[in-house]
Amino acid sequence: MRNYRMLLAATLTAFVFLSASLVSANVASAQPGQGMQQMKGVTASGLIANNQIQEGKVSWIQGGSWKIKLKSQDDSMTGSFSATFTMVKPDGTSLHKHSIRNYVSDTVIAEGGELAMMGTADIYSGNTLKYSQVPITVHIMGKNVLGLMIDNEKSEDHFASSNEMYGIMTRPGGLDKMLTGEGGGMKNMESGTGMNQMTSSSSSSSSNKMLEFGNIEVTRITKDSAMVEGATSIPVTCQVEYGKGPARMDKTATDSMAGMNSAHQNHSVMLKDLEPGATYSYRFKATVEGKTVYSDIMTFTTLKE
Repeated sequence: MRNYRMLLAATLTAFVFLSASLVSANVASAQPGQGMQQMKGVTASGLIANNQIQEGKVSWIQGGSWKIKLKSQDDSMTGSFSATFTMVKPDGTSLHKHSIRNYVSDTVIAEGGELAMMGTADIYSGNTLKYSQVPITVHIMGKNVLGLMIDNEKSEDHFASSNEMYGIMTRPGGLDKMLTGEGGGMKNMESGTGMNQMTSSSSSSSSNKMLEFGNIEVTRITKDSAMVEGATSIPVTCQVEYGKGPARMDKTATDSMAGMNSAHQNHSVMLKDLEPGATYSYRFKATVEGKTVYSDIMTFTTLKE
């Protein structure tokens, strides 16, 4: 029976992957010429092919297609992302489809040949809105690999996994050359701005100007921990996203002040289990009236052994 289930899981993975390939091909043929020159930006697309892992076991098999668009606007970089994917359990049950729509990001980061976009989107189940305004990080690695990090709290842990939701890029549309600086890099974009234009980060969401972050600093740095402190213009509860590089902020720590479950303006967040002598990127985030707002991305380095 175990061998049968393993064979069924492998067969379903191949079926979903093949279906995603056909969908991607149909989309490409239905929208010819929407490459970099016509869009006056960068448009790339590919497939989602992933095993969702929970407690060391495959909980869901996922397959589908995705598309990313980058463009310059008002001297800054913006990005959009969309995806449609099917989920099914390894035993072939609970087959259903999701789509990521209305994704908007004004935080686009390119560093070391990788790209990360932080934004929010709506996630649909079929044609029904299931999760609204979900923070999602879109991560392009090694010019060919897609990684999605979907906020667990806002999606009720439906996509919770020990790994990112992976995919592959089948139609780079110039994104691969942009990340490596080939062919003029970002000069191929509409405004001709340089790569450094992509590393800027908005201090707050354009949809919510009332919340601002300030007095952010890192204190009590040791070889394996650090305290991130900051203040907000209005009382909120905060978290800190962090990781080894701006494209890898896949860890989250919660406000550790007394009364952390109630809103307040002075915040302290302890980061633990860090690596000695490592440089970490971090940022505050808070949610106000259903909108997630981020601080600028900053860095610190832990002490060596």
